[in-house]
Amino acid sequence: MAGSQINVRKLAELGVLQDVGKCIVYLRAHGLLSRQQTCPKCGSVMEEKVWASAKVDGLAWRCPARACRKIVSIRKGSFFEKSHLDLRQLVTLMYFWTLDVCQDVIMAEASISKTVCVDWCNFLREICTQDLLSRPNVIGGVGHIVAIDESLVARRKRGSNAQARPIREQWVFGGVDLQTKYDLKLLHIIWLTNSCTGSVFWN
Repeated sequence: MAGSQINVRKLAELGVLQDVGKCIVYLRAHGLLSRQQTCPKCGSVMEEKVWASAKVDGLAWRCPARACRKIVSIRKGSFFEKSHLDLRQLVTLMYFWTLDVCQDVIMAEASISKTVCVDWCNFLREICTQDLLSRPNVIGGVGHIVAIDESLVARRKRGSNAQARPIREQWVFGGVDLQTKYDLKLLHIIWLTNSCTGSVFWN
């Protein structure tokens, strides 16, 4: 689906949300599930087999070595590995999470509980944070004007919360390169590492 925007209609046309087999193909095409697996016991290249015991996915990796016959989930090595949700539910959850809709909508569309929804939303947020920190996008440059704004989040409310436990305040900055229109939202601790030297900042 490179070069095209994903939406529910396209996912449905591909059968991703209806057929678990097509969902697996889709996830592999996007690097979210492995295409091959090495046996963790003997090192042989494993074979994909229809496996009745794999009730959620219907498939499993099986070692072909007669002396081994090790079986592992097709999710092994992916961030789906520890989840018991149907892969179609997980695709639905991730899709609606990227739209930044409220969790009630995600719960309804993916047919999951509030606890599961909260855990997965936090997990996805952590993955995106780690990716941003490991591969920072840089804006600005010599002669570029970067307009910035800031917001203080987690500010302690007056009145009812005055005697409650202290809340850690955190500044969040947003910036946009006025030449390229590329924008970036960052925590203050990584702001300076994501803006080019020589940029002119407007607040």
